[in-house]
Amino acid sequence: MISEGLTIMKRRRNCSESNNSDNNYLIIGSYSSQHIYNFICVVLRDADYGSIHIFSDTGSKKPEPLIEKYYEERGIRAYFPPEHSKKRSRISDAVVRYYGLFKSIKKLPVCKYTFVHFLSNQRAVLSLLLSNKTHIIPVTYGSDILRNRRLGIFPFNVMFKRAYKIVFNLKNLRNVFESHYHGRYADKCEDILFATTSLHMLQDIENKVTRDEAKDKYNLPHDKYIVVCGHTATQAEQHTEMISALCKCKSDILNKCCFVFPMSYAPGDFVPYRDSIEAKLEESGLDYRILKEYLPYYDSLMIHIASDIHIAAILTDALSFFLREEVYTGSALIYGKWLNYYELDNADIKLFPFDSLSELPEVFGCVVSRFSDIKNELMHNKGKSIALMSEDGVFEKWSAIINQKEN
Repeated sequence: MISEGLTIMKRRRNCSESNNSDNNYLIIGSYSSQHIYNFICVVLRDADYGSIHIFSDTGSKKPEPLIEKYYEERGIRAYFPPEHSKKRSRISDAVVRYYGLFKSIKKLPVCKYTFVHFLSNQRAVLSLLLSNKTHIIPVTYGSDILRNRRLGIFPFNVMFKRAYKIVFNLKNLRNVFESHYHGRYADKCEDILFATTSLHMLQDIENKVTRDEAKDKYNLPHDKYIVVCGHTATQAEQHTEMISALCKCKSDILNKCCFVFPMSYAPGDFVPYRDSIEAKLEESGLDYRILKEYLPYYDSLMIHIASDIHIAAILTDALSFFLREEVYTGSALIYGKWLNYYELDNADIKLFPFDSLSELPEVFGCVVSRFSDIKNELMHNKGKSIALMSEDGVFEKWSAIINQKEN
């Protein structure tokens, strides 16, 4: 239905809705985000029916059916700002867009907690318009800290000053943030891994699907090592540099491998970039596959069952779902040391780091040539990495924040 320029997602059944802000939670972020779905499933799993609200400032793109069904069953309401045609100048278009956002956010219910997922300039500005009665909790994702050149601008400063807590997915992100602000907000900072529901799904898939069956889903060869390269279609993954480095490996190493490039999503229009990488791969002579089609959450996990080796050369990363899922299913993780995966190091997980991409051919060649020997070690990673996939640990840490008694 439409109300005061604010579009609200319809629900299948009516529910009694409390006006008591103590029983309500607001999330600012993308309605279609898997991160937000996982956050709700884990962190807010005990919340009352109809108490969770999502303000999707990036638009009304629908989530996949599994997520949409879950939201409807729990009475989760999604709010969208009014859409407008982009036929004006860049400045006037921005003015109209922000006016619509400002008008919309003022119509949202007042909730005790507001979680701002992924820190953007727009969301920092929107957080300034929220009621003083709400507890603002920015939830960082990684690139919004590590690659954010505007972190010190006025809206961010005010948001952090107002924030009840500031939550980081990794200790490294917290360290970078505290260094940037010279410890000014240290008393508000918490580091809690991303909430994820994929552990149970992966265990279910492992019980139903063999490795070869998983390979068949992606049309991958049974007689080669499956090497997954990155997990998004962004230039930060350094695909071009990675391909050039891999081409320096000996032919007997490359002939044993099929390289898979997941490139089904990235911010903005990533198709031209993906096309350029496909052209680069055609020239390389590597046996490769590019995963272009978006897959539902459950089906997308199948690639981890098929994978043998994962290469992470992205400029910055926050120990994504994808990477944790790769480690859990026994993939050999070859990664750049600059990524500072403290959580993996502390879990005593078998890893294969390199200092720069110039070292990738040597490290990759060593892993492939010794893969049958190190396979048992990789399977030991499964038990050690379960803590990184645990729902209960994340739930307990978040509960301590949400249920903390105020002074």
